Amino acid sequence: MTELNNAEKLERRVDISAEISDYVYKYEQNYTEIMSKQPKLSEGELNTKALENVAPPSDTTITDAMYDEETGVAALAVEDSQTGETYI
Repeated sequence: MTELNNAEKLERRVDISAEISDYVYKYEQNYTEIMSKQPKLSEGELNTKALENVAPPSDTTITDAMYDEETGVAALAVEDSQTGETYI
């Protein structure tokens, strides 16, 4: 893999951040829908099911996910193999 220069890294950061925002929204929708239909699932089971149809941007991996039922805040941690950075 070729190392990215600073301009390429910046452009990638902007692109990946925008894509991740879309994926967090989809994860949140999935999580709340599943939670309403299957309220007895554990948090781990809910996360697993909510992430089933959430594909991260290319060359990235979802490393963690959470949804806070009290505040409605959803978050994903995504590692970028091209830059070595993690996005939250």
